[in-house]
Amino acid sequence: MQKLAILCVDDEEVILESLEAELSLAFQDKYELEFCSNPIDALELAEELELAVVISDYIMPQMTGDELLIKLNKQNPKAKKLMLTGQSRMDGVSRAINHANLYRYLEKPWDGRDLIMTIRQAVQSYRDEQQLKIQNEQLLGMNEKLESQVLERTQDLENALRKL
Repeated sequence: MQKLAILCVDDEEVILESLEAELSLAFQDKYELEFCSNPIDALELAEELELAVVISDYIMPQMTGDELLIKLNKQNPKAKKLMLTGQSRMDGVSRAINHANLYRYLEKPWDGRDLIMTIRQAVQSYRDEQQLKIQNEQLLGMNEKLESQVLERTQDLENALRKL
């Protein structure tokens, strides 16, 4: 089974280095941590990962953070999307909420404890949804089996009644 991944996308190297330092301390052994300086590379990389959380800046060359998160949402609808930025427009945040299922918006400079707690909660939410999906599939299978058993027993009863 592939390790869950956290993907960070920001065009500023100093931001990526800061995120890498903080996230490595908190999550290095638990999750695959990936860092991209441009959205195009992030989209390609996301195809290879079991993406639990993506953290994106808003203002980047090639595409804005909300555009990236919308595209990633189409690729990975269950992944939790966070926007971490100091310069966003409300229409961009609104688009990310409405079309990318934005999990949370965080402002730069961020509080490290809040960021780590938010990521932990996002990963737990991702895991909970995956577990719920598995349980729902199991319930559907059990329902189908029960329906089959009811039909079989109903048929047996009808046969027994005919014999009587």
